[in-house]
Amino acid sequence: RFLSEAKNRELGRPMKAGLRSEKRFYRSIVKQVKRLAEIKVDLLLAVSTNHPELVRYLSTQTPGWILRLLAKWPTARRLANAKPETVAQIKGITMERAIELVSQANSSVGCSMAKSDELTLQMLAGEVRELKVKIKRWKTQLEEIMAGDPAVLILQSIPGIALWSAIAIRLEIGDFADFPRAAGLVAYSGLDPTPKSSGDGHSTGVISKRGSSNLRAVLFMCAFVACTG
Repeated sequence: RFLSEAKNRELGRPMKAGLRSEKRFYRSIVKQVKRLAEIKVDLLLAVSTNHPELVRYLSTQTPGWILRLLAKWPTARRLANAKPETVAQIKGITMERAIELVSQANSSVGCSMAKSDELTLQMLAGEVRELKVKIKRWKTQLEEIMAGDPAVLILQSIPGIALWSAIAIRLEIGDFADFPRAAGLVAYSGLDPTPKSSGDGHSTGVISKRGSSNLRAVLFMCAFVACTG
């Protein structure tokens, strides 16, 4: 659908030099997103040793209240000496949760007293907080730049594709006019099946995974949203 509309409205060719700087900005944001993921892994490992009871809150995401908590009470030993009323002053922590956190800290198997462990947790939690804010701001800035792009507008009309995903697809693929057939775009994205040959005949295997892994990740999430939404 997109390819036919892009061809009819001649939306592919205008990219060229005009979006090179936008693509560089996008690539820089993607690198920072990957860096954030790496720091989150380091934080999870540090918490599992020094504050194991908090691991369950970090398994799928990194809520802001956890980061604020670790900034003030980075280890279980430190949190065990805190008053629930003080802990509950942190945004996102109710009194009920504060009581539970302090209680868990008092019986925690995390017993580190090393100052270096405290500093490590505070450093990692601070980095995650700061980088999350920066990435959100950078994404917003790029969205403001790209929101009026004709190709982005058409992509957004496809179920499952929101603004950021549309921008990512647009900048990952570039000039849509280079792909007059859908099969070419599928192969460029690395979503084409690999051929398999044996004595019993020919078949297809897993996808080739050529090209940009970022593009495949974005397309996967778009397809997932479209199917589940």
